[in-house]
Amino acid sequence: MMEEAHILVHKKNCGFLENILKNNSLGHAYLFIGPKGVGKRTVALWFAKKILREENIEKSQNFCQILDEKSIKIEEVRKLRHSLSLKNPFGRRRVIVIDDAASLTPEAQNAFLKIFEEPAKDVTYILLTNNVSRVLPTVLSRAQRVRFTQGDRKQIFNNLIEKGLEREDAMQIALFSRGCLREAERLSENLGEFVDRKNFLREVLSIFKKEYFLRFNFIKKILDQERNIPDFLTDFDGLIKDILSLKLGREDDVANRFLMDEMKSFGHSFSKEKLVEFLKFSGELRSLLLKNVNSKLALEKLMLMV
Repeated sequence: MMEEAHILVHKKNCGFLENILKNNSLGHAYLFIGPKGVGKRTVALWFAKKILREENIEKSQNFCQILDEKSIKIEEVRKLRHSLSLKNPFGRRRVIVIDDAASLTPEAQNAFLKIFEEPAKDVTYILLTNNVSRVLPTVLSRAQRVRFTQGDRKQIFNNLIEKGLEREDAMQIALFSRGCLREAERLSENLGEFVDRKNFLREVLSIFKKEYFLRFNFIKKILDQERNIPDFLTDFDGLIKDILSLKLGREDDVANRFLMDEMKSFGHSFSKEKLVEFLKFSGELRSLLLKNVNSKLALEKLMLMV
């Protein structure tokens, strides 16, 4: 069901990939680029099945998937290199899916390049990333890029209705998920969490109108609750993008419509240029967090800026 839904949402990309196979023009490597949860992995597995002409690829000797668990370590790449060095007893093409091409450790990157730069003719790589700026230049130059944008909100809405959701809930979740079907599916199964997320976003928006000591208390609460900081920044970015859309007269692009009045009020206090500056600064904070900068200090910088 999930695979079929993603194919419908990303039918343009899937049609492009199917044409590659029909025209016998399969390449050495493909880089799927797009937001987290948009459906890259599901489409990658679907494409692998098409390439191998197998349904149960997880048990296939011709398939390997390296999953991202915060970072992909050199041991996993060494195992892959050893596997590829062996003659394929099945005499068929092999497909390698790497869940996050940007999460290779420095040691793993060097090991991976040794096998990637000398491609075997019977191996196809499908690499996924939500941060193309952190992908190795060699991969960028040799892989064909396939960009995944936000899915069709109407299609996601219809999918949620088919699952039995009430129309109002389905509409709000389709908007809130910003075209990410996996996130929409997850929230539809956890409506209590969806309500909590909406309340949290309302609190995020209101906190920037308060005194600095209250903002810092809010940061402490976030850290005490062990909230995922990158997820918090994603929510913050979403709010700022919505406010920008309102200032530009693009109300149809707004995801957090339940906060329409609050966002309009917030937007009156800042220029479009300042809002863009917030987004840029949020991106810089993400980079700092990847370098293990103290989360509390990073978030306090954000609170001082707004």
